[in-house]
Amino acid sequence: MQKGSDAFQKLTQSFFSQNKLSVSDKGEATATVYVDGSDNSQSLTKKLRSKVPAWQLESFEKSTAPLHTLASKTGPVWVLRPQFFDLENQISGHYDKLKPSNYGRARDLAGQWLRQTKDWPADAIHFEFLNCDDDQILGVWVGLGLAQYKFTDVVRAATSKMVKKAPLFHFTKGTKEFAEELADEADALISSINISRHLTNMPGGDLNPKTFADIAKNLFKNRKSTKVDVWEASELKKEGMGLLLGVGAGAEHPARMIHIRYRPAGSKGLKPRAFVGKGITFDTGGLDIKPSSGMRWMKKDMSGAGTVLALAHYVSSRQLAVPCDFYLAVAENCVSAEATRPGDIHIARNGKSVEIHNTDAEGRLALADALDVAVTQKGKDEPAEVIDVSTLTGAMRVSLGLDVAGYFSNSDDLSDELERASREAGELAWRMPLVKKYKNQLNSNFADLSNCSDSGFGGAISAAIFLEYFVREKPWAHFDVMSWNNSPAGAMSEGGNAQSLQILARYLENLG
Repeated sequence: MQKGSDAFQKLTQSFFSQNKLSVSDKGEATATVYVDGSDNSQSLTKKLRSKVPAWQLESFEKSTAPLHTLASKTGPVWVLRPQFFDLENQISGHYDKLKPSNYGRARDLAGQWLRQTKDWPADAIHFEFLNCDDDQILGVWVGLGLAQYKFTDVVRAATSKMVKKAPLFHFTKGTKEFAEELADEADALISSINISRHLTNMPGGDLNPKTFADIAKNLFKNRKSTKVDVWEASELKKEGMGLLLGVGAGAEHPARMIHIRYRPAGSKGLKPRAFVGKGITFDTGGLDIKPSSGMRWMKKDMSGAGTVLALAHYVSSRQLAVPCDFYLAVAENCVSAEATRPGDIHIARNGKSVEIHNTDAEGRLALADALDVAVTQKGKDEPAEVIDVSTLTGAMRVSLGLDVAGYFSNSDDLSDELERASREAGELAWRMPLVKKYKNQLNSNFADLSNCSDSGFGGAISAAIFLEYFVREKPWAHFDVMSWNNSPAGAMSEGGNAQSLQILARYLENLG
C-alpha cells in the first residue's frame, strides 16, 4: 500500500465497519458449545447425555481437560471449561499476584477455541452457559470477538477478495436473559482492543502523524461528550515542545499532539484522569540507526498511543462517569539532513534542557512534553493523576519477558489500584522500582540532563526516572509494554495485542 493511497482509506474503513462480534437470536444453530463454569457440573452431564454417545460421555467424565470436541447427530458439540484452563499458571501465580482471573481464563480459552475451529463449516453456533458468573461470560464474549480479528482478513476485505464470514453466535444462560450492561461492556472491550491492535498492525508507510490524527478525528466525530484537538507543528513550537518537535524533525510529516477530551454528563466537580501515549509511527532509530533486525517491527512503536486512543474509545462508548483527557504524542523518527543529531540540545516544555545522547531513545522525549501538557492543566481540568503507556525499552523485555507489562509509579495508592485491575482483567503487570540512585545516569555536562544512559544497566528504570522529571510530582504511573505477539496466544493472533488496555479499562470501571 502506498502512502496516502486509496488502499489506506479502504483498509481503515473496512476495519471500522466490521469491528463487532456477530450475534443473532434468529436462525438455526448447526453446532453447540457448552461453557461450564463449575468444577463438577451435573447439569452439564445431563445436557450431554441427551446429545452424545455413551462412550464419549464416559471419556469426558474422566477428564479435566479445558476443551472437549464431541459429536452428535445434529452436529459438533464442544465443551469449554475455563476453570481447568491454564492450571499450571493458576498454581504458580506468585502468591496470587499473577494468578489468572476467571475473566482472563474464559477469554483466552474461548479465543483459542475459535482460532482453532474458525474454518469449521457452521453458519451459526449456539452457546449455552452453565454455572458461569458474569466475569466468565464476559470473558467468553470478549475472547470470541478478539479471535475474529486478523489483519490479513481486513486487508482481503478492503481489496474485495473473498473472506470467509465468521458464524453467527446465539447465547443463552438457562432461562435467564443476559444483562444489557454486560453485553455493552463486551462490545466496548472488543472494539477498543481491536482498534489498538489494528493501528499497531498498520504499515508505517500508511500510519504517519498526519493519518493518525485523521483517524482520531474521524473516530470521534459527533461522539457524545468527546472532543478532539490536534496540535500541529506551529502549535507545538508556540507551546515550547522542543523535545517532541526534535523527535519528528527528520520526517516528511511533522510531529503532532492529539488531545481527546472526554467530559460525560454528571461529572462536574470531578477531577479528570489523564493518559499519555507514545506514538512513534515508525522508529528507524534516527541517526543512531537501528540494525535491520531491530527495525523490522518498528511500525509497532506507536502502540502506546494506539492503546490510549482505544481507551478513549472505550470510555466514550461506555459513557463512563469518569472525566478523562487523552494525549497522543505522535512523531516519526527518521534519518535525514534535518534529523536530530547526537549531542544536540533541545528545550522541553517545562524549561529543562536535554542533551541527546542517543537518537534511538526518542520515545521518552515525545512523552515528556506531552506529560507536561497533561499535568499543567488548571482549574477544573487539573488531573487527579496521569498514566502513560509506551513501548519504551528493550530492557523491560529482558526483565519481564514479552507477556508481562512492567510499570512504575510514584504513588502506592495508584499502584495498588492498577495491580487490582491487572488481576481482574487477566493481563499480567508488575511494579518496578524507581531507584533514585540511578538519576546520576542521566547527568550531562552540557544540559540539565541527558536523554539516556550508556551504562547498559537498569535501562528501563533510568527511562522511567527521565519521565518522572516531567510529571511535576503528580500521582503518576508509567507502563513500559511490548504490545506485540510474535505468535498466536490465547484469544489473539500474531501482531499487535493492545497490552495494558484491559488493565486501564478495568481501572476506570472500578473508579465508576
